[in-house]
Amino acid sequence: MESEEQGRKRNKGLSNGKMNYWDIFRKDVSENEKEKTSRATDTLLRVVKVLAYIVFFVLVFGGSIVTKASLQILTNEFNKEKKSRFSTNLAKDAIAYYLLFILTIPDAVKLLLSFFRFVFGKRALPTIAQIIVMVVKECLHMFCLAIIVFVVMPKLNSVEVCAFLAGMPLVPSILHTISYRRKCTKRFCKQIINVLSILLQAAAVCAVPLYKIFKDQITTEETFWMIFSSVLVSVRWFETYFKYSSTSRVFKTLFAYENRIETHCASTLVTSFCRLVLIVILFPTYFAQNIHRPEIAFEIEPELHIECSMSQLNSTRCTHYADPSLMTPFLVHFFVCMGLYYAAVLATKVCMDRICFCVALALGAPVYVGIILISRVNDNWISNTFIKDVENMDLYVMVAIFVIAWLSQLWICRHIWYSPHNRLTFEYKLFVLPHYCSPIADISLLHSRRIVSGTTESNKYEESIPTKVYICATMWHENRTEMKQIMKTLFRLDMDQAAREIAKYEVKVPTNRSLFGSKLDKDAINRDHYRFEAHILFDDAMETIEGKREPNEFVKQLMEIITEAGTDVYKIPINMLPPDKVVTPYGGRLNYTLPGENKLVVHLKDKDKIRHKKRWSQIMYMYYLLGYKLVEKEISSPVDEDFESASSLFNALPKDIVQQAENTYVMALDGDVDFSPEALQLLIDRMKKNPKVGATCGRIKPGGSGPVVWYQKFEYAIGHWLQKSAEHVFGCVLCSPGCFSLFRAKALMDDNIMRTYASMPTEPKHYLQYDQGIFITVIFISYRIISLLQQMTARQNINMKKSNPKCMFPWVYNRD
Repeated sequence: MESEEQGRKRNKGLSNGKMNYWDIFRKDVSENEKEKTSRATDTLLRVVKVLAYIVFFVLVFGGSIVTKASLQILTNEFNKEKKSRFSTNLAKDAIAYYLLFILTIPDAVKLLLSFFRFVFGKRALPTIAQIIVMVVKECLHMFCLAIIVFVVMPKLNSVEVCAFLAGMPLVPSILHTISYRRKCTKRFCKQIINVLSILLQAAAVCAVPLYKIFKDQITTEETFWMIFSSVLVSVRWFETYFKYSSTSRVFKTLFAYENRIETHCASTLVTSFCRLVLIVILFPTYFAQNIHRPEIAFEIEPELHIECSMSQLNSTRCTHYADPSLMTPFLVHFFVCMGLYYAAVLATKVCMDRICFCVALALGAPVYVGIILISRVNDNWISNTFIKDVENMDLYVMVAIFVIAWLSQLWICRHIWYSPHNRLTFEYKLFVLPHYCSPIADISLLHSRRIVSGTTESNKYEESIPTKVYICATMWHENRTEMKQIMKTLFRLDMDQAAREIAKYEVKVPTNRSLFGSKLDKDAINRDHYRFEAHILFDDAMETIEGKREPNEFVKQLMEIITEAGTDVYKIPINMLPPDKVVTPYGGRLNYTLPGENKLVVHLKDKDKIRHKKRWSQIMYMYYLLGYKLVEKEISSPVDEDFESASSLFNALPKDIVQQAENTYVMALDGDVDFSPEALQLLIDRMKKNPKVGATCGRIKPGGSGPVVWYQKFEYAIGHWLQKSAEHVFGCVLCSPGCFSLFRAKALMDDNIMRTYASMPTEPKHYLQYDQGIFITVIFISYRIISLLQQMTARQNINMKKSNPKCMFPWVYNRD
C-alpha cells in the first residue's frame, strides 16, 4: 500500500511537465409560520435600531449641552471665589482641583491604555525627531487648554464662551484652504467661501476679547492670553485638514510618517506622560498659586464653628470651606463627557454618524445658547447661573458673533457629513486624536474626524478584487424539512446577491443626493457587494440498483425540493433547468444555475470510491476550492520558488493570489441550517475589520420542540453563547462550530492548517483530533477566531470545469 507521504511526494512531482500547485500546503512547519416570525423579527430589529438612534443621539446631543453647562458652573464659581477675600479659601482650591481633574483624566486614561497596549505587543518606536515634534505639539495644546479653563472661561459668561470657542478652529481653516486650493483650483466659489471662513474665524477670535476690553471687563494681558490660547489650541487638529502629499519630505518625516499606526501606541504613551507632567508642574506654580494640598482643600466644614462677621471678612481672617455640592457638576461633567465620546465613536463605527454624530454635535452649541436666551425671559436658576448681570446689548452682540463663528465652523468641518467608511472600522481610522478632550469635547470630536477620500489606491484595489464566499454544506441523510431549510437559505442568498449585482453594475445611483455632493451611497453599494457559489457535499449518496451505482432516494428527494424551495422564496413559480450531470471519480456531480445566475454544485460522494464522513468532505472542498481553483488555475506561469524551503508559503506565491486569498472566505454549514441573507454580512464585516481574524462564528439556536431540544438549547446557550462570548473577550475563541462559521482562505492555506487537517490518522488521539472535526479550529492559534452575537451574508462566483479529483486528493482516495 502506498503511504500518505509517498503519495504526496508522487503528486508533488510534475504532471505533464507542470507542477501540481493545488498540493502546496504544508504541515509540521516550526414555511408561513416562519415567514410571520421573520416579519416580526424584522419589525423588532427596526424598533431596536430606532431606539439605538435615539439613545446615541441623546447621549451625544445632550452630552454636548450638559458638559458645557457643568464646566461653566465650575468656572463661574472659581471666578467668584478668586474675588473673595478670605484668608484661607478652601473652596477656591477645591474648584481648582476639580478643573485640574477635568483636564488630566483623559490623559491619565490614555496613559494607562497605551501602557498596557505597549506592554502586550505594540512596541514599534518613532524616531527622536518625531517624538520631539509630538511632545512639543501636545504640551503646547495642554498649556493653551489650561489657560482657557483657568484664565479665560472664568472671565466670560456662557454665551461669550460659546462665541469664543466657536471661533477657535482658525488654524484648521487656514490649512483647509491651503490644501483645498491645491486640490480644486477651478472651484473658485468654494475657494472664496474658504477664505471668507478664515476671516470670520479670525474675527470671532478677536471680537470677543476686544469687546470685553472695550467694556473694561478684562485686562490687556488677559486679552493676549485669550487670543494666544484660542489660536494655538487648534494646532492639534492640523493633521485632519492638511494634505501631506503636496508637502516636503521633511514635513512628511516629522508629521505624516508611514509607520504612524505602528508607533501610535508608543507616541501616545510618551505624549500623555509629558502632558501630565507639564500640567502638574504649572498648576501650583502658575494657575493656582499657594494652593493647599488636596486633603486640606476638600476638608469638610466642621459642624460647630464661629461665623465670620463682616469685619472679619474685611480683615481676611476667616476660613471658607468648599461646598460639597460643587462635586455634583464635576461628576456630571466626567461621566457625561465619557458617555458623549464613546457614544459618538460607536455611532460612527456602526454608520449612524449622520444623525447621532454630525447633527447632534452641530446642533449642541446653538441649542445650548438658545436655552440660555429663553431662560432670560423669567428670573430663574439658569439665567442667574449663566448670564447674571449681563446687559441685553452685550448679549445680542455675543449671539451675533456666535452665529457667524458657528456657521463658519460648520463649513470648515463639512467633511464629517460625507467621509465614507466601512462598518466597525477601527477608531484610529476614523479619528486623528487618540482620545477625547474633556473641556471642549464636542469641538474636539468635530475637528478630529478624519477626512476620508473614497478614491484612494487601496480602495481602488479592493474594488478590483471582489469579496468571494464559498458556501459549503455537508449533507448525509437529512429529512425533507431539513433539506428544504438549507435550500431556502441558498435561494435567499441568491436573491440578495442578484439584487446587489444589479445595484452595483446596472443602477446609476445619483451622486448629488447627499450633502456637498457625497458619493456615500454608491460607496456603500460597492462595499457590501459580494459573490458566492454554493457547494453541497452529499455523503453516502449512491446505492446499487441492478448492479449499477446510482443516486439514492435522499438525492432524488433533494432534487425534488430544489424547485419547491425556490418557489417559496421568490413567491413565483420557478422553472429551473435540469442540472448538468457529471460522472466523477468520487461519484457524481449536479451543476445547477440558480435564478440569480449563481452556481449550486451538489457533489455526490460514493463511499465505495472515496472516504466518507464530514472531515473528508471538508478536506475535499478546501483543497478543490482553495488549492485548485484559487492557486492552481490562477498561476499562469511556473513559479520558481521552492515551496518546501520557503520561510512562508505566501512568500512563494504570486502577490495577486495572496491578496485574493485575503478576500476569499469559506462558509462552513451543516445540511439543516436556516439563516437570512443578513446573517453573513456581519461575519464578513468582522473579517474585513481585522486581517488577523482567521474565523468568525455566529450564535446558533436549535430549532424544534421537546425535551431533547430543550436540553440542546441549554447546551448551546452555555457552550456557544456564554463560553464563546467569554473567549472572544479574552482574545480568541478556541473552537469555531462547523454548522455556521466563516473562515478566511488565507488562514486555511497557512502552514500547519489544511495539510495537517488532511493527515491520515495513525494514532488513537488522531481520531479524536481530526475525525471529530476539532483540529481545524484549534490549529488557528496564529490567527484570531471571534464569536459574534448575531450573523449576516456574502457571495462568490467560480467556474467548476475539468478536474481530476482522484489526482487531487490521494489521501482521500487511498482507503486501504
